[in-house]
Amino acid sequence: MHKTAFDALAADYDADFTDSAIARHLRARVWRRLEALFKPGQRVLELGCGTGEDAAFLAGRSVFVHATDASPTMRHVAAHKLARFIDVGLAQVEALDLRALPQASFGGPYDGALANFGVLNSLDSWAEIGAWLAARLRPGACVGLGVMPPYCLFELAWHGAHGEWDVALRRLRGARFQPSPNSPPLTISYPTPRRLLRALRPHFRRVRLRPLGLALPPSDVYGALERRPRLLRALLRLDDALQAPFLSALSDHYWLELVRHDKLNRQEAARVLELG
Repeated sequence: MHKTAFDALAADYDADFTDSAIARHLRARVWRRLEALFKPGQRVLELGCGTGEDAAFLAGRSVFVHATDASPTMRHVAAHKLARFIDVGLAQVEALDLRALPQASFGGPYDGALANFGVLNSLDSWAEIGAWLAARLRPGACVGLGVMPPYCLFELAWHGAHGEWDVALRRLRGARFQPSPNSPPLTISYPTPRRLLRALRPHFRRVRLRPLGLALPPSDVYGALERRPRLLRALLRLDDALQAPFLSALSDHYWLELVRHDKLNRQEAARVLELG
C-alpha cells in the first residue's frame, strides 16, 4: 500500500478539522457554491476527496461523484462514509495521485470537477493538471477550487504577535508537511489567484473568485479561537461580510470557480470522444 503524508491524519481528520465550528462555517459556504454549480444527474470528478465530506454532500443531492485521493487511508474512510451512495451508484472512490497523473482514460467525460481545502497546494505547478482535467471535462463544465494563497493576514498577525515568525512566514517560503515521523514529507506550494489562473487559462476561464476565511485563522489556531465563542461569532459574521474578490489573495483559502472553454482543439476533442 502506497503511503502518503495524509495517511497519518485520516483517522482523526473529521474530529480535528471537519467537525470544528470554523471548518463547518467554511464548508457550508463551499456547499452553497457546489449546490449552485452542480445539478442532480450530473457527473463530477473530485480531486483529493479526503474523508469524503464534500462527496457525500453532492451524492446526497443526486450528483454522481467520482471521489479520488492519493491516500489509501483517506480513501478507506471516504468509502465507509459514502457506502450507501456507492451501493446505489451515486459515488465511486478510486486512487489518484495528482503528482503522477495517469495518461490513460480515467472516467469521464465529466460535467464538472472540484478540489477543496488546499488539494492543489500539493503541487508546485498547475499547467499539467489543467490540461489533464480539461481533457476529461465536457465543454462548458464548471470547476470549483479551494486553494491556500501565499499571504494569510490572520496567520501573519497571530503568529507574528506571538513572535513565531517561522510560522507566520511559512507560506512565503513554501512549507514542508510531515504530520508524523513515519510519513513521507510533502512540500506545499501557495499560488496566488493570478498565478493559478495563468497556469489554467489555456483551458479555463474564471467566473468567480472569493476569499474563504479572510477573518478566520488557519486550522492550527482553531482551538484558541473556539475557546472564545463571542469573538468567534463576531469573526464568522465578519468573514461572511468580507467578500470582495481582491481580498482573496489575503485569506486562509480562496474559492475559485472556472468554466471549461467551449472550444476544444483537435486533440482535446478526440479525448472527449474517446472517453464518452
